[in-house]
Amino acid sequence: MAWLCEALDVTRFGFHAWLTRSPSQRSVNDEVVGTKVYARFKASDRTCGARRVWRDVRMTAQLVTDALVMAIWRRGKPDAQLHHSDQDSQ
Repeated sequence: MAWLCEALDVTRFGFHAWLTRSPSQRSVNDEVVGTKVYARFKASDRTCGARRVWRDVRMTAQLVTDALVMAIWRRGKPDAQLHHSDQDSQ
């Protein structure tokens, strides 16, 4: 394992912590969405395109709200705020 830690340029402690920690909420959510996407693709006899899958699986108002809150949290409270919005729920 020492050679792997050297190759990845990480400490043994950090590598072991990464191996044993539980998955993050983001990883869990990604797994759930990925499973839904694959199920939808298979149900369409493998002909469903990205637009149809995207429409069927997520892009909820909660997802958009979470993304906005995370952006504000990561960058701190802004003096002024400009929010760019595309179409639909985005």
